[in-house]
Amino acid sequence: MKISLICPLYKNDPNYLKIALDSFVSQTGDSEKELIVVVDPPYGDCQSLLLEYEGKQNIKVIYNKERLGLVASRKMAIDAAQGEYIGFLDGDDYISPSFCEKMVDALDKTSSDMADCSFYRISPNGKESKNLFRTKIGVFSGLKACDQLLADANIRGFFWTKVYKKEIILQAMEDIKIPNGQLFEDFPINFAAMSKCEKVVLIKDRLYHYRKSEGETLTNQKRKDRAEQHLVTFALARHYADGLGKKEYVSLFKKHLLRTKMSIWFDISLSKKAGLSKEEIGIIKSQTKLLGKNGPLPIEGMVWEEKTRLSFEM
Repeated sequence: MKISLICPLYKNDPNYLKIALDSFVSQTGDSEKELIVVVDPPYGDCQSLLLEYEGKQNIKVIYNKERLGLVASRKMAIDAAQGEYIGFLDGDDYISPSFCEKMVDALDKTSSDMADCSFYRISPNGKESKNLFRTKIGVFSGLKACDQLLADANIRGFFWTKVYKKEIILQAMEDIKIPNGQLFEDFPINFAAMSKCEKVVLIKDRLYHYRKSEGETLTNQKRKDRAEQHLVTFALARHYADGLGKKEYVSLFKKHLLRTKMSIWFDISLSKKAGLSKEEIGIIKSQTKLLGKNGPLPIEGMVWEEKTRLSFEM
C-alpha cells in the first residue's frame, strides 16, 4: 500500500461526506491507496451512506463504540493504516482527483519525508477562493520547514494539505500526546513532524478543497478559551523545541514572535466576544511574550502547564 488517507467523523453532514468519499473514489494514478474512516458516535445519517461505500476502492470504516475525540481517532486510524505515506481528509472537505498521485510523485521523486500542497477555501455560500500564501515551492530542510510553519504563510499548520511518511507522523504523535479537545492541535504535531524530516517538498498545486463551515467545528466557534488554547499549542511546540537540544529550532520562536502575537491577538478579539476579561487578556498577552525568551520555557503557573504535563507525560 502506497498511501493511506485518514478521515475522522463526528456529526458530519452526509451531503458533504458523500462529496468527500467520491473525491477519494475518483483519484487518478496507479499507486495503491486506501481511505480509513473513523466514526465517533452518534453515527447518524452518515452510517447508511458509509455502508454504500465501505469496501469500495479500499474504503475502510471503523466505528468507535464511545466517543474518542479527534486526536485519538486519528491515531487509531494511523495505527491501522497500511500505507507507506499518511494523509488526512476531513469529512466536510474534498480532494482534487490528482491529490494522491501528485503528492506521492513529489515525495518519491525528491526522496522527501513530507509533502505539502496548496488549497482552495470554500465559503459558507459555496464560493471557492484560492489560497494565496504559497509563494515558495521546492525542497526544504526540516529546519527551514519549521521556520516557514512559524511564519504561518508559505506553510500553514493544517494536517490536511500534507502527506507524511508514516513513521514520521506516528513518532510526532508519540512525542506530543495532545489531549482530546485541544484546539489547533495540528500545529505542534506538524512542528514535531517537520523537525524529524530531512527534506520537505512544497508543491504549488491546489489539491485540497477546505470548506469553511458555519457549523460547530472546534476552530470556528467564538469561545472564551480560544486565545488561551491557541497560546497553549504554541507553548507545546516551543517546549518540544527545547527538548530537541538544538538552539536553531528554539531561535525560530524569537524570530517569529511578532507573527505569533498577531495570531494570538486575533483570537483574543474573538474570545472577548465570548466574555474573556481584561485580566485574562493581560495574562495571555504577558505569557505570549515568553515564547521568544532565551532559556527553557517556564511551565509552572503558566496557562499551558496542565496541557504540557499531559502532552509530555511529565
